[in-house]
Amino acid sequence: MRVMILFMILFSGLSCAHESVPGGVQREMLISERLPDMSGHKLMAVEVKILPRVQIGSHLHDGFVYVYVLEGRVRSQLGNQKITEYKEGDSWIEQPGITHSLTHNPSKTSEARLLAVFFAHKGARLTTSGVIEEK
Repeated sequence: MRVMILFMILFSGLSCAHESVPGGVQREMLISERLPDMSGHKLMAVEVKILPRVQIGSHLHDGFVYVYVLEGRVRSQLGNQKITEYKEGDSWIEQPGITHSLTHNPSKTSEARLLAVFFAHKGARLTTSGVIEEK
């Protein structure tokens, strides 16, 4: 049985620099710039805040994503790879199109803050909801 996990669609129709979305996640667009030497590409940096014990549903990105943990801890899983816990100062890279199966703030008391830097074609859907196979 296929279960669609509802996840906010980041950046589609983004109308403000700071936005709270349902489910304990806030995001703030820090910069969005076209890259003059790389025609048709954009670089975007977003601060993401995840409240304690919040788990974000499965999703994927159309561009490359570099994620740096500014504060707290995050458990993350890409595709079927093992779940990894990242702490302040750790980082990872997500390839375009890979399913980000898990994003979870395991803390009971502290929010997690991430810096997500996207490199993608102009007009790409940077984040879309994903589908998990339930067995």
